[in-house]
Amino acid sequence: MKVENIYNSDFIDEIIQQNVNRNLIRYNLFMKFIMNQSQYLKEKELAVCIYEQSKKIPPGALAAVFSDPTFSYWVYLSNCIKKRLENDEDIPISDLPYLKGLENIQLQSPLYFHLIEINRFLFSAAMLSRTPLEAPVNFLEGIFYLPILGLYFISNIATTITDASFTNQADSFTFRIGNQFFNKLERLLLLAESGSAKFLQQGNAFLQASILGPGGKIILDRIDPFIRLEWSTLYRNPDGSGYSFIGFAEINNEVQIANNAFKLIEEYWFEMSNHISSTIRSIHLVKSPYPDRHMSCTSELFFGSILTSTGNEFQLAEAMVHEYSHNLLNTVILSGEIFEGQVPLEEIYYSPWRDDPRHISGVLHAVFVFVNVSELLDRLSNANPNNIYLNARKLENFIKLDMGFKVLKTFNFQKELAKSLIVDLEIKIQQLKTSYEKYDLSPSKLNQKRHLKRWVENHGKEYCPKSLLEYLL
Repeated sequence: MKVENIYNSDFIDEIIQQNVNRNLIRYNLFMKFIMNQSQYLKEKELAVCIYEQSKKIPPGALAAVFSDPTFSYWVYLSNCIKKRLENDEDIPISDLPYLKGLENIQLQSPLYFHLIEINRFLFSAAMLSRTPLEAPVNFLEGIFYLPILGLYFISNIATTITDASFTNQADSFTFRIGNQFFNKLERLLLLAESGSAKFLQQGNAFLQASILGPGGKIILDRIDPFIRLEWSTLYRNPDGSGYSFIGFAEINNEVQIANNAFKLIEEYWFEMSNHISSTIRSIHLVKSPYPDRHMSCTSELFFGSILTSTGNEFQLAEAMVHEYSHNLLNTVILSGEIFEGQVPLEEIYYSPWRDDPRHISGVLHAVFVFVNVSELLDRLSNANPNNIYLNARKLENFIKLDMGFKVLKTFNFQKELAKSLIVDLEIKIQQLKTSYEKYDLSPSKLNQKRHLKRWVENHGKEYCPKSLLEYLL
């Protein structure tokens, strides 16, 4: 692989397809493994039924749904369960955090609930392909959510597991949960496929809004139970605070800001907007616990998803580029062409973005990501030369980049792609340095000098390069 390939559309398409293929293979292996179990007869019977139903759905619709970030996570959990069973271990409820969203979970085994969860994805594929389907489903947090479509249904179902069905007659679509029928879903379903710029409601059926980008739609999510229960509600800051849920009445305002943010990227960096909308399937919106701090993150387990707090359009545009870049670099590292053997996880290095020591992969991620963020900020500030926030942000970011790259260069990368990537990043940082010579960088340098001084006092000088320590002189 050549370093320039990382940034082109063909590579993006390739890694997306690889992820789908990997998910399909692991799904098949897991289901066949469960179908061969003798000690879980009820689960074995359920797995056979689900697997047979999945084969009736057109492969294209299955592939579309199996590209969803939450399906990647379902596959990951399935692999963990498989290892438990191979070692003759019980499956504890704690292995499946999303079970917190269920009531009466003692009525079935964790494996049974986990198998039922596949029907969430099969119903999405059935609706995409207009394939009739009847199957039991779980209710997580009192809703039934359809990934990739962004549709969800609220019902008065009192039980945890209930029967559901999707039927279509003469282009009229009906979804049933227990004894509750959702009729005339044609408009919602068509908009779910193409994406709606607005949050929509039809009785107790709801459609989340989407960003409509040149590469496809990105669901603006606040409700996906897997992401909420397995990611956003689990996150805790050092002070114990966590993200807050966005209320029903607030979502349309946040949707508008997110769409405006993406339009900024599309207008001033079209290629990046294409890559983001080709790769990212959902942006999960939450509230930051700190009124003066915007937060965002990415999880390797949810490839194709971004978690970000609310903010202004510049903050959200930066978060989209930032977290997309993490998603991209995760796949490049996963290819094995960056590090020899296992990714080094010894947390010893200084990072200008963190107060704690970082492993070298974390420093690489930061430099790679903020090079892209710097380009975005540069484009936006050049288009808005009087914007104080953008000008200050881009200079602050550049100083951190310059310092972070000095740390990155101390690591002895051996792989050819890694060496090429380091050279590419250095060229881009040098270009920024040249273009920022006309600016007064002293305030940003002073702030970062204070950060470095505190870090050295707490963690020592051993893993700070001499070129970096010169900032303290």
